[in-house]
Amino acid sequence: MTRASLRVGVLGAGTVGREVIRALLERPGLLSTADGCTLTLVGVAVRNVGASRHAGIPADLLTDAPAHLVASPETDVVIELMGGAEPAQTLIAAALMAGKPVVTANKQVIAHRGPELERISRRTGAALRFEAAVGGGIPILGPLAADLAANEVRRVRGIVNGTTNFILSEMAEGRGSYDDVLASAQERGYAEADPAGDVEGRDAINKLVILARLAFGAWLDPTGIVDRSRRWTRPARHHRRDCRGDRRCGRPQSVLAARGLRGERHRRR
Repeated sequence: MTRASLRVGVLGAGTVGREVIRALLERPGLLSTADGCTLTLVGVAVRNVGASRHAGIPADLLTDAPAHLVASPETDVVIELMGGAEPAQTLIAAALMAGKPVVTANKQVIAHRGPELERISRRTGAALRFEAAVGGGIPILGPLAADLAANEVRRVRGIVNGTTNFILSEMAEGRGSYDDVLASAQERGYAEADPAGDVEGRDAINKLVILARLAFGAWLDPTGIVDRSRRWTRPARHHRRDCRGDRRCGRPQSVLAARGLRGERHRRR
């Protein structure tokens, strides 16, 4: 049985959320489902309603009560783009327990609470989708879960954090100190206002956990992943010298996430 419209509630209107909201408002016809069902934005939960209204989001869609939007009978699907652990985890769980499908880009919640949320999803039959959490523009999670399901993936290895990749590339080319390049990354929207998750490796670890779940069928403990990356909180002059040194040696730097099958240690270097 098809429906004329699928009503969508969005949690969060930050860098990612704004673009999703814009797409739902401006291009709903292009986002229709395979059975012809259209997507209708019915609400956007934000922290600051006034700021979001000034940013161009229609006032009648805005609310500062995300739990009410999740629980509303007018919401069929929840898109969670708040980021962070809480209240995102609680809201995702509440939506799933109410039988409402959830789409999220929240790698922190999926990596640390994935098993719990997956159990709720299976119990209620509400879909939990997180393609955008890792390499959404590639994509990688969908092919791992579907197209490569019949294959035995023995190793996953790749550059998964665009922020550090940008910073290291810019510094290797001599375009500024660590602080200068980080500020540039923030201005361009590559880095968050608080970049600690990226530059201290937590983002890459979370992504590795999610990749391992789909590649190897098991949830890893993020705290058990060995982190061999450098800490980019050292003085900027050391970063610049180190990056240039690696460039001269023919070793351009990148943060690499790797996970092997059958008992190999999980590492991020």
